[in-house]
Amino acid sequence: MGIVTGTSGPLASSVTYPEGVTDDPATPEDEGLSSLILYDITAPKVTVTAESPQTGETFSVKFVFTEALAASGDGAFTVSDIDISGPGTTPPTMATIAAPVKDTTDAAGKTYTAVVTVPPHVQGDVVITLPAGVKTTMPVTHRGVEDVAGNLNAVRETAPENSASITVDRILPTVVSIARPAGETATPTRDFPVVFTFSEPVQPAFDASKIHITRVGERLPWEVAVEPRPSASAVVRATVTPAADFEGEVSISLAADATTDAVSYGNLASADADALSVTVDTRPPEVQTVALAPDAPEVYTVGTPIEFHVIFDEENVRYEGTTKPYVTLYLGGRTEANARQAEWVRVIPPANSTRVLFAYTVRTEDVATEVSWEAAVRLPRGTRLTDGDNNTVEATAEMQELRPRGEDDTTAGPTPAQETQPLLINPFLPVETPVVELPPTEVPRAPLLFNEFGNGHGDAADWLELRNVTDSAVSLKDWQLSVVQNGEKKDTSLIVFPDVTVPANALLLITNSAPDNTPLAAGDDIADTGKNGGLTHLYLVNSGLALPDDGKFLLILRNAKEKLGTNEAFVDVAGGGGSGTDAFIRARTGAYDTYVWPLQVRQAPESDTEEALVAGRVWQRANAGVVGYHQDAWAAAGFTGLGYDRSVSKSAATAGTPGYPNSAVKTAAATGSVTISEVMFDSADNTLPQWIELYNHSKTEARNLNRWKLEIQNVDSAELVGRPIVTLTLGEKVIQPNQTLLIVASDARASSTDVFPDERVYNLLALHQKNLRIKQPHDTFLSVQGFYLKLSDRDGTTVDEVGNTDGERRTKDAPAWALPMSPIEGSRSSLIRRYKNGVAMPGMKRESWALAATLKKLAVEALHYGHADDIGTPGYRAGGALPVELSNFSVTRTESDNVVLTWTTASEVDNAGFNLRRSEQHNSEFTLLNPALITGAGTTGERQTYTFTDITAKPGVEYYYQIEEVSFDGKPQTLATRLLRGSVSSANRMLTTFGEMKQQE
Repeated sequence: MGIVTGTSGPLASSVTYPEGVTDDPATPEDEGLSSLILYDITAPKVTVTAESPQTGETFSVKFVFTEALAASGDGAFTVSDIDISGPGTTPPTMATIAAPVKDTTDAAGKTYTAVVTVPPHVQGDVVITLPAGVKTTMPVTHRGVEDVAGNLNAVRETAPENSASITVDRILPTVVSIARPAGETATPTRDFPVVFTFSEPVQPAFDASKIHITRVGERLPWEVAVEPRPSASAVVRATVTPAADFEGEVSISLAADATTDAVSYGNLASADADALSVTVDTRPPEVQTVALAPDAPEVYTVGTPIEFHVIFDEENVRYEGTTKPYVTLYLGGRTEANARQAEWVRVIPPANSTRVLFAYTVRTEDVATEVSWEAAVRLPRGTRLTDGDNNTVEATAEMQELRPRGEDDTTAGPTPAQETQPLLINPFLPVETPVVELPPTEVPRAPLLFNEFGNGHGDAADWLELRNVTDSAVSLKDWQLSVVQNGEKKDTSLIVFPDVTVPANALLLITNSAPDNTPLAAGDDIADTGKNGGLTHLYLVNSGLALPDDGKFLLILRNAKEKLGTNEAFVDVAGGGGSGTDAFIRARTGAYDTYVWPLQVRQAPESDTEEALVAGRVWQRANAGVVGYHQDAWAAAGFTGLGYDRSVSKSAATAGTPGYPNSAVKTAAATGSVTISEVMFDSADNTLPQWIELYNHSKTEARNLNRWKLEIQNVDSAELVGRPIVTLTLGEKVIQPNQTLLIVASDARASSTDVFPDERVYNLLALHQKNLRIKQPHDTFLSVQGFYLKLSDRDGTTVDEVGNTDGERRTKDAPAWALPMSPIEGSRSSLIRRYKNGVAMPGMKRESWALAATLKKLAVEALHYGHADDIGTPGYRAGGALPVELSNFSVTRTESDNVVLTWTTASEVDNAGFNLRRSEQHNSEFTLLNPALITGAGTTGERQTYTFTDITAKPGVEYYYQIEEVSFDGKPQTLATRLLRGSVSSANRMLTTFGEMKQQE
């Protein structure tokens, strides 16, 4: 502020005034001054603000100055003082601004408001700027605003606020395209995906009811499910479930407001031109006509087939089942005595035919002058018809009848049409004896089916899996497995099956050598009638099994060994190599005219044949609906680890699921089917890795953790390195049946690589380092004060949850109970989950957990992951079934007629010891042999071998021996019963695996 005495009035321009003088008038209090004049030389400055983003046609911009402005003249605030740019570059996409208006609510007169108008269909940023004022005398120019003292506006040197940028969006999202996924062109016969592409990202919320499916203008009530999305995206996938029994073209479109963009604009309806047209066919095959074959003879003799042509509405109709479809015909009057069955023979060429040949062969008792038939095809119970689009009709009642549709195209008439034609059927006429061409071979693929096989390098590693596809047990007595190879018309026997029975819907694994000599997991030997291991799969050892390494062969399974080399008794076939190779032999001899000897195949398989089923791979049946040498019949299997030893390495040769169904690896799980069974939260002051153990309760199904989620919530404590709250989406990793998986912070020293092979360990540092925010192998991801863990499958089902906090997403959670630490100095201890009758106790309760260090029954140095001094049972669910691999129980009679019992375990859990018992009768009382319990190893991951000599056995007497395991809580369990015949040499000792017999509590 400058102070000048004297009469008020203009001051000379040469006078210099201090900075910061305001325009507020004042009366001097100093009696020594006649008057006091204040001068203002401070430039007004402005702050420009507006809300962003904006979606409407107009919005307001506020200009707030540091002082009041001149009300008129060149220094008054007008629209010409404001710069505006965007969102486009030129009109008409440019926004416009109206003249600023002083805000009457601001008593100081410092606030102005201007309205911006945004043209439609634009998107981008609008920038509003009030530049610093400019005034010159030559030429005379003036732009800017002035305060009442005539100071031009200026811009702050630091943090200028004279400009505002506002994002505007007046564009509605539109549908760019509606299409099926790339590469999908086949006619849908069941659920099919549809992809909606928008002009901009749309929010995850999506109203599936806005997806309209119409046929000739009529909307169809089909189910549509929209695939969830975690965030906004321009692509939305939906799955359409068509109605059953539908055939025709539909149109798929999208109505308005199905979803919104980032500024809540609803989408525009899709244009008619963008609608997706899809031809859908869910209608099962139907009979159109049944007629006597063209050029049928007028006279039929014994052995002559009466042939009918059945025309279906679809191409490539095939049947599956043990009983063939048939047409009912009558020789003479329509009585039950005259009824006969013309059975399915083959599809009539050419390819993609709708015509099928049915035939009845005249017998000696058949005499008639006319034949009539019903225009219908009958399916016995369990028989299924499938067309080329894989639509299926199956007889679920005792008999199902297929007849032409009625005129309304919805239901057939109540009674099949009848047709009659004069024919002479007389067995007393001379029977012609020309060579009759054999009918095409029908391979029923039932009751057993080639399901999976491993073609190892060399015969010792070969194995083959058969599947019983029926609800009845099947005896294999005198069945035969044979092979055709090397381009020779020779059907070579590999195996003549013993008198064994495959249970209903069960699998039989055939191996070249005993499983304990291969990477395969043990099972129950189907040929050993004295064994009762109770395992999930059966195996049969036969050294005759040998699969050619080049993969060019035809395997044949027959239900009668005497039919070797003939065109009879086929159950299933499997092969590969391509048409014209060693596997597919062309033969033309007498009744044979075939391209796949010894089957009668009248057409060359050509490109439809499977490629070579070469060694070093495992091959799974991909389609049981086609013959076993078709290109669609087999597919190379991926690695699962199921059916193999615990320590097996991942490779193409150890793929598949030997001994288990092909679908035994599940991605979804019920609550409690996989449990968190043990936790090592103690990191020894961040020097050893933490770990979590998961246990799969199922005896028959593996669980694939791909896309499962593990939610971790921690008490935010000082020692915690990882995120307090994080949800991990797990990758590909399979937990085998009745086995465990260890989720570890990082690799560490373990008690045994057999216990912790790579496929049984999930490494967080390698797979989730960024998400967890851990960098070092010993960084902690669990708080020693408290945590909550929730495991969910890929469908979002909560599978298990454990911890001492309440599970709410708060980092300042108060633990419900304290996590116990090891009382043993220098040793850390895990928490072990308690199980009652095989069911995990509630994971949020303190009484459900036990500190391993307080359990005297645990051997301290038995199992560890991190340090040998750790106390716990990582890799094994304490109290569960004993997972023992490559172990045996042998009974051998010595030259001195003593009996030596030897058994080996690869590992043990909770095992106090063993008892051995003997009896001369399988069902009578067994006598205890050992005077005291044979001490076990408790819990150990090391191989243990035990021997006991029965010196009381009598020479030449057959005995049954039992081995019994006793747990630390005194619970006994019989593991196996073995028959030792009267004269058994050491070369023929009785073998079993200890782990096969151990049952879960």
